[in-house]
Order: sequence, then C-alpha cells, then structure tokens
Amino acid sequence: GVAIVLNKNYVKTDNVKSWNVIPGQALLVQTEWHGNKSLTVLGVYAANESKKANKRTWDKIRAFFRKNPSAPRPDFMAGDFNMVEEPIDRLPPRDEAPKVTNAFDKLKLELQLYDGWRETYPDRINYTYGHKKRKERLGKDGKPKPNPQSRIDRIYVTAEILENSREWRIEDPGLVDTDHLLVSAEISCEEAPAVGKGRWTIPEVILKDEEFLSYVESEGSAALSRMNATVGNTDKTETVQTVFKEMKDNIIKKAKARQKKLIPAAIQKINLLAKEREEILNDPQRPDKDK
Repeated sequence: GVAIVLNKNYVKTDNVKSWNVIPGQALLVQTEWHGNKSLTVLGVYAANESKKANKRTWDKIRAFFRKNPSAPRPDFMAGDFNMVEEPIDRLPPRDEAPKVTNAFDKLKLELQLYDGWRETYPDRINYTYGHKKRKERLGKDGKPKPNPQSRIDRIYVTAEILENSREWRIEDPGLVDTDHLLVSAEISCEEAPAVGKGRWTIPEVILKDEEFLSYVESEGSAALSRMNATVGNTDKTETVQTVFKEMKDNIIKKAKARQKKLIPAAIQKINLLAKEREEILNDPQRPDKDK
C-alpha cells in the first residue's frame, strides 16, 4: 500500500484534497503551502511481481492524468518504484527492461519531473534497498555472489522545486525491521520569509541523561532551600525570583555542556559509518561481492 503523512506542525491540513490514482499503488495529495501556493505529492508503490506489471503502473498513472485533466500535476513523485533508470543504480549493474524504462520515461516527460538525488549527485553510487547482508549466495563458478542492492526508492520533483531544494540524502531511517533506506530532501518556497532557528530547547536525549537529571535534582533542591530562606528576610539582595533565575541559568548551562559532549560523539560515529559505506560503494577497485 501507499500512504502520505502530513505533519500538522508544518503543513496546513484544513483543505487537503486527495485522488486515489491506483488503489494501493498511487495516491495524489494536494495541500496548501505558502501564501496562495499549493503543494501536490504523488506517492507511489509500483508493482513488482513482474516487469509487465511494473510497466502497467506507469501506464495507469499516465491514463489517470489524461482522463482527469483537472487533477493537479504533482510537484513531487516519491516512493518505491521497484525499478531503476540506469545500470549504475543496481549492484551488480544491469539494464532495466526497456518496456519498463520507456513507460516510465513517458510519464516523467509528461509530468516534467526530475530525479532530485541523481541531479544533485550525477556520478555518485548509493542504494536504498538490500543494504542488509543476506545469506551468502554462490554463483555457477562457486564464488560468492554480491549482495544485490538497488536505488529503487526515489524522489522526483519539478524544476522549480529542484532549484529550491537541498540536503538530498539517503540514510538509515532508524527503524529496526526494514530493508530500505530513507530518501529525503529539504525544500523551501521561494516566496517564504526567512525563518530563524527559534528559541533553544533542551534536546530529548539530554532529558534522559542520568548525569544531567542528577544535576537538576541537586540544583533544584538547593534552590528550594535558598527560596525558603528568603521568607521574612529583609535583605533583598536575594529573592525567590533571583534564586529561580540563577537555578534556571545553571540548568541551561549544564544542558548545553552535556549536549556538546554527548550529541557530537553520536553524530560523529554515524557520519563516519556513512562515509565508510559511501567510500566502499564508490570504490571501483573493490569487488562487487564486498559492497
């Protein structure tokens, strides 16, 4: 099946429209974006039982837009396409069936959509499916066959969206039970005003840190004692308000110190592993079976 999830914190959902293009395989959703602009997304899960069935997916989507000329054309087309356009997007490399790529090319041309990740990285190799090591398979020569991988999960966008996009990524989604990587990108509306980072908040990972929680408990207990001591005190150099502010400032200072220590270490490890993976996939001297 296919689903499109809208986060109400970032997207207007009052006037969302949807079209069931192919039940269980293609869903078109339009939502308000910025000002009087709208954003239309086509979510796809292409058939994979045969090349003929996959081709039929693209033919049906084209037929839908021909039969429904009032339906909006997508700004995005994203999902699991169960096919690739170029041999570089498979390991081992191989051509896709011409009848599949021809049908897909016709749809892409009619909708005027571009593969955002490939446009951003014309020569880079990366895959979204099959990255988990499977049971070793032997070829006819008795040697291990490479672990099959492919970039079947993609995001296609219009030229305007591509122009205002960045941070095209293929990364681990953090889900335990999946053999697909996550494809993502950041897009912005050309007419949208500049938005700052907003006020700083304590990251969730710090709120679970035992050292930080122990510090908060100790700081809070000490502050409470000092606040009680101010009752009836005619010396106004220390009040409940000043004690509270000092406690809050100390806790924020401690949180930022723990953030600098904990989060960069985790990010550094993740980035290092991602870099090693990319170097392996793009190393022409490394045998396919080791990728």
